[in-house]
Amino acid sequence: MTMTFNKYKKSVDNGLAGEKRFDKIAEARGCAVMEASKRDNMIRKIDRYVIDENGILKSVDVKIMKRTSRSDTSAQDKWIWVEFNNVNGNDGWLYGEADYIAFERQNNFTLVNRKELVKIAEELVDLKNTVSSSKLAKYKAYRRYGRSDLISMMELDKIIEMAEDCEIWYKN
Repeated sequence: MTMTFNKYKKSVDNGLAGEKRFDKIAEARGCAVMEASKRDNMIRKIDRYVIDENGILKSVDVKIMKRTSRSDTSAQDKWIWVEFNNVNGNDGWLYGEADYIAFERQNNFTLVNRKELVKIAEELVDLKNTVSSSKLAKYKAYRRYGRSDLISMMELDKIIEMAEDCEIWYKN
């Protein structure tokens, strides 16, 4: 129990640190940033509200860099995980209410319009045939053992290429 809790706590702490890095970049761009309520975070899948330099309010779900499989030693920024269903089998963050999903990369945060991302993911990911290993989950549906989630990996550069509403916020 303690080991599982510590692993979960580390994941939560990493996510919160990523959100703080996002805040710093947004504020450096002249944006006002507000943390979403616990309810908005859990139910609506929104981490932050940002008022951009043009006065436009955007809701954002922040995603940190992830490993492609548990055996990888470090996170990478070429492939991103998308969540069609969460661990309980309900709609995943892809179907949340955020205006944008901000994917952390080594040198930037890439903000993609969530509704566009849904269309791109549903077009490119084969959801009919589920694979049994995360290593095979590139553009394929994957369910982790003992969970009801449905996730897949997509190449972030391909998403950027296809999305019309996409912004890159550099860290420097």
